[in-house]
Amino acid sequence: ARLLMNWLQFEYSLIPSRIFSDDKEEYIKALVATREEGDLTIFRNFMTETMIAHLSHDIATYTESIGESDPIIRKPDTTAKPKKTRDKIIDLLRQNPKLSATALAAEIGISAKGIQRQLANLKAEGILHRIGPDKGGQWQVNN
Repeated sequence: ARLLMNWLQFEYSLIPSRIFSDDKEEYIKALVATREEGDLTIFRNFMTETMIAHLSHDIATYTESIGESDPIIRKPDTTAKPKKTRDKIIDLLRQNPKLSATALAAEIGISAKGIQRQLANLKAEGILHRIGPDKGGQWQVNN
């Protein structure tokens, strides 16, 4: 059943959401209304509202676990310039010089090949230096 639901969500561009037993009645009502009226937005709206409710609950639970009383949803600062990839790499390597290209790629959200190209440029500029082997070594930030 879950596999079928995943396929339907993908096929009809629906927001994937967890459906708990508490949501079951409303879920079925949304499905029936969508089928009867032939309007997919009914089900999309249900899935979106359910996702928002579950995420809000998860955020509240998380903030309570770290000792904050009110969940704070931070909006991105649109006045600041976005960091360049090279600056992100340098910042991450300052925090953890043992990060691999694969780990950097996952953290930054670009391909490992792109990270390798950036690392090569940073090494050529003298900003980065590799100490030790690829496996088990670490990066030294010179700037």
